[in-house]
Amino acid sequence: MVAYWTAYRGLTDAACTELAFPTLAVDTSAGEWSAYWQRVLTFLELPPTDERTITEREARNFVGRYRYEQGDTQGVVTIGFAHGELFVDGLPHTWPSNRLVQTSHNVFAVESLPFDLTFEGTSDGRVTRMVATGPRLLDGTLPGVFEKL
Repeated sequence: MVAYWTAYRGLTDAACTELAFPTLAVDTSAGEWSAYWQRVLTFLELPPTDERTITEREARNFVGRYRYEQGDTQGVVTIGFAHGELFVDGLPHTWPSNRLVQTSHNVFAVESLPFDLTFEGTSDGRVTRMVATGPRLLDGTLPGVFEKL
């Protein structure tokens, strides 16, 4: 897999140097995704987004470990918070540490993938589980329900 992505990067870097129109390369190693998106929007001459940022206090309700079962497989997914953003780690069929983008109250899209995570809970707002929705990918589907530990 590493060899594939190394070759892919070489291919895209070479293509960018030969294109007859402006390109933008963004180093994402610092993990400051909001800043990267704003750079891309500026480059494309699009208006800035009013993407909702989540406060650390709000994030505490979502952050934690969530257990799932899918057939004979059991596992744990972690929702974390860093740099003002939520991330999911360990979600089957996805990359490690996927950024979550809030789309509505308690609903987050898994960035760059066709999955949504909806957080559900008690009447006082305490999250007790997470429900994943999205299509089947090449190697399977997401478990639907994740219980908060």
